[in-house]
Amino acid sequence: MNFECAKTFKKKNIQLYIFCVCSNIELIRKTATKELDIKKLPNTFFKSKSDELFRTLYFDSFEVMFIFMKKKCTHESLYEIYGKLGKHLNKYQGNIFIYLDQKNENTVQNQVLSFILGIHNTDFKTNINKIKKTIYFYHQSKKYIESINNGITHGNIQNHIRDLNNTPANILNAEKYEKTIKKE
Repeated sequence: MNFECAKTFKKKNIQLYIFCVCSNIELIRKTATKELDIKKLPNTFFKSKSDELFRTLYFDSFEVMFIFMKKKCTHESLYEIYGKLGKHLNKYQGNIFIYLDQKNENTVQNQVLSFILGIHNTDFKTNINKIKKTIYFYHQSKKYIESINNGITHGNIQNHIRDLNNTPANILNAEKYEKTIKKE
């Protein structure tokens, strides 16, 4: 799995686009229709009283998922929801594009970090972490690039440490562990 900071919205081979809906529903609707060249998003989809946290619209060549926040969009609630989103998508096979629009650098960084921690799988019997997919994080403002990259770096480091901690001895014995530690 590969994580990248997207510099532009236009990416090829994206199977899933993700938007978080807080109080910004009109901005999200406008951005999604413009950037993804969607003629119109159904009003009933946004006005639904469903308890679903993640709702998806399916198109011919891609899907668009909206995260509908039940709580107010705070730093803590966004951290929690992006971790759940990661867990929800940890077996997803395609490339993912996540649109971030929060106005706080720490919140953006922690959304990225929480998603990366959530999507990580420590199942050593399957090679789920070896799935070749790319997850792009995008923010319209270029000033958030460093926050996104910091979130990616911290998430990858924490997941690597989790793997070292949790890898069974028949896969990572003392000799391999020593080589890994010295290499880093």
